[in-house]
Amino acid sequence: FAEHFLRRSFTAAGLDVRVASAGVVPALGRAVPADWRVIAAGFGLDLGEHVPGPVGPLVERADLVLAMTAEHARDLAVAHPALVGRLAVLGDAVERLERVNPGAATVTEAVAPHRAIELLNGVSVNEVPDPYRRRNDEQLAIAASLAGLCGRLVERWLA
Repeated sequence: FAEHFLRRSFTAAGLDVRVASAGVVPALGRAVPADWRVIAAGFGLDLGEHVPGPVGPLVERADLVLAMTAEHARDLAVAHPALVGRLAVLGDAVERLERVNPGAATVTEAVAPHRAIELLNGVSVNEVPDPYRRRNDEQLAIAASLAGLCGRLVERWLA
């Protein structure tokens, strides 16, 4: 969802930002569940062809990696220590970016914690829960939260 939303938003803004996503282990290689595809369609996103892939190949070349939860960020930091300084929880990244004066730092410098301990503590009040196997109303709220965070991220990216 976030990948497609961000890609569409950056393209609409005329920015050439490459966006990719990877799944968590239980979902690797599986198509996006039908209920989540329907909810995404309500936001104008087509997830019909999206199949989550492994994280490894993406993180090696990424300038910035955003996770939905602190647990995901912690797991990524443990599995890929070189991500420290390029990894943040999406909600935390948006919050940090909104506190930084435009042009004061690159987006990555502004949003990613630069100490491993910040990621390993695994605490964030800005998490977006995984929508997998949630009730429809919960999934809709998660989608709205993701859309809002992604919109705010792009807005500040443009500033």
